[in-house]
Amino acid sequence: MRKSLTLICLFCCFLYMARSTVYAQAQAKAPQECSPAMLDVSALPTPPTSTIGGHVFVLRLQNISPVACLLAGRTVTLVPASNTNNQPRYVGTAAESQPQLIEPGTWAHLFFVWTSRAGPELSCDLYSGIHLDMTFKPLRNVPDIEIRNLWIRACGPLGVTGYRPGEYIEATPIPQDWLDWYGPGGARDFTFSLPTTDDEIASSSPLLSLSAQAKRTMLGDRLFSLRLDFPRLESGGCAFSQLRKRESDGSTVIDLQQCDNAALEKGIGAPAVPPHHEAGVMGLFMSDGNLGFMPEHTGAFEYDVIAPINWGGGKKPAPQYARARVDLIARDPSLPSQVAVLDPLPACTPAQLRIDSLPPLVSTPLKTLRAYNATNISTQPCSLAGVPRVRELDENNYYQPFLPPACPNCENELFMPRANGRIDLAKGVSAHLLVASSGKAMGFCTVTPTLELSLNRDDTSLVPSGSRGPQPKDIAQSLEVPFGGRDCVSIDVSAWRQGSFDGDLLNSHQADLARHGRLPWRDGWVRSEGTTAMRLLNEPQKPVLSLQRRLFSTKIHDTNVRTVIT
Repeated sequence: MRKSLTLICLFCCFLYMARSTVYAQAQAKAPQECSPAMLDVSALPTPPTSTIGGHVFVLRLQNISPVACLLAGRTVTLVPASNTNNQPRYVGTAAESQPQLIEPGTWAHLFFVWTSRAGPELSCDLYSGIHLDMTFKPLRNVPDIEIRNLWIRACGPLGVTGYRPGEYIEATPIPQDWLDWYGPGGARDFTFSLPTTDDEIASSSPLLSLSAQAKRTMLGDRLFSLRLDFPRLESGGCAFSQLRKRESDGSTVIDLQQCDNAALEKGIGAPAVPPHHEAGVMGLFMSDGNLGFMPEHTGAFEYDVIAPINWGGGKKPAPQYARARVDLIARDPSLPSQVAVLDPLPACTPAQLRIDSLPPLVSTPLKTLRAYNATNISTQPCSLAGVPRVRELDENNYYQPFLPPACPNCENELFMPRANGRIDLAKGVSAHLLVASSGKAMGFCTVTPTLELSLNRDDTSLVPSGSRGPQPKDIAQSLEVPFGGRDCVSIDVSAWRQGSFDGDLLNSHQADLARHGRLPWRDGWVRSEGTTAMRLLNEPQKPVLSLQRRLFSTKIHDTNVRTVIT
């Protein structure tokens, strides 16, 4: 009997373990929920929503990740929030309410549908847009998807379908359970203006282009803008139908322009164009003062527009659309933080340093690259750390506020990023850094004659003042160096690097020393030539541009802290 019980217990344990293993394997194989970063979300052009009748707005979602994922939920908020009973109504078939699996590269879509036809028994609410989160969890401060300027006049509930597999086609039905809300025959007079399908939108057209001054922008650059070239007078009052921004984390904002959908009368000439504009060209300024379309995260992001480029024939001419896109990189202008050092030397002061401004390595109307050597001329050792903050000064020694922020130690086409760390300078020992700028043939550029280099490690205490003139605290902790570059597009500043500038823009010599063990590690520090120490925080990157190495020996002595070195 005891043996039988033992066998039964062992069998039960085996079954439990087998069941647990199968469950764990099933859980491991179960696809994850789709995150915004896994999806590319866009909207189809829709007729103006200010007209009376039925309205359909369609969002398309494509899985751009390498794995399958589940579209498991949706939380919709109408903007601005309303206290009436006209809240989003989740509609559709039972199958649509279930999680939808989408494989890599495949599509899904969902409907927003409402009617603006009023009636004695219907209340109508006005909304400007929609926030959509792809989960049933509470909304975050920033939605996954934001649709602006949709201009909803909803008389009755706004219906939201579940995720429907595949791309939208015109045969996709209006949700029957939403129509039934209006009662028997209550929807018989509805007419719906359906969106333009994706296969009717030209993926490229010589009549439409979207471009930026540079492939890189800095977070917070209030002058950041795009250039939109479009066929003037073909758009019926608007330059585009919709503008979309997709951030590096997948969050998406779609801004609509509500345009008159009536074809323009023949024979109407172009209106007068202001002298500072070109016909068919629009500057899309992304700052909060205009579109509020600035990037908010570092990394790769994109903008695209869909715009009408022509009108089709027939009794009721319909717009013909094209799409244009630009891919960019967003960088953080804040200085990289320093690793704590147990035995830090005091930071070098301007009075301890002689700055030698070398002749420009590159000097063209559109590109400038300069190197600066800093030598400790005092008897006391001191240190330079990381990347100095750079501010541009005009010919009157005032800050220039309408220039892009400097990119600290970023990859660029003129020099490679350097190791970001602390450099100890004994008497007579030098370090150097590089500064580069670029302009653009088209557009207004400002020449910066002088740069201010901050030596303060706690850079947060040095902020632009209300006036344009430097403050005493800035003067006490910074140096001025000549520059003379055009920096309307970008400016880059490297980290300090040990030794005088040796013409090695690609850091090849430093990489070879590290590779052959000539810069031995000791407590996380690299020591070279016995007097200079620097903590390496990142490895040298791949070269982006091969420039001829040149070494300049010209040195100009500076004994006055605020005297501009020429």
